[in-house]
Amino acid sequence: IAEAAYIAGRAMVERQLGAADAKARLQLALRLGYGAAAFELAALAGTPETEAQSMTRFGIGLLQRRAASGDERAAYDLATYYRENANSDEALQAALVWYRKASELGHKRSIFWIARLQMDSATGLYNPAEAADYPNRAAEAGDIEAAQELVKDLTESGDINVDQATFDKWMGRL
Repeated sequence: IAEAAYIAGRAMVERQLGAADAKARLQLALRLGYGAAAFELAALAGTPETEAQSMTRFGIGLLQRRAASGDERAAYDLATYYRENANSDEALQAALVWYRKASELGHKRSIFWIARLQMDSATGLYNPAEAADYPNRAAEAGDIEAAQELVKDLTESGDINVDQATFDKWMGRL
């Protein structure tokens, strides 16, 4: 129910449908423990800055507690928050730490983001040697976008230096 309320509230915000109803759905999701709803509530138009900061801190704390207790989605949501709001390599490093935690807890999509963060040569996280392994792991876990990234890397001479055998493997599966 919490995730459904979150998805509905977020969709309403994105489509600019009934701000009050969207806020009510996000508040329900948050009351039911869906921490990422705090970030959406903080970003709603008209939210005073002090309230937005408080809501963001609350969301981070809630997600950290849930991730510490083994909630893979909470770790993923926290990583996504740091990645989407990153204004420094330190914030991106926090995202990487939480994506790794989410991956350890079993969240498959997080593997893709570990690779993406380490493939970006514009950041201090750039690590092509380690990044090369993660898209393949993500693809093996069923992430089609990761498999496409592997194929694209070879065809466009990308940063992770995919070899011909890996290209052939994923080209044959796509």
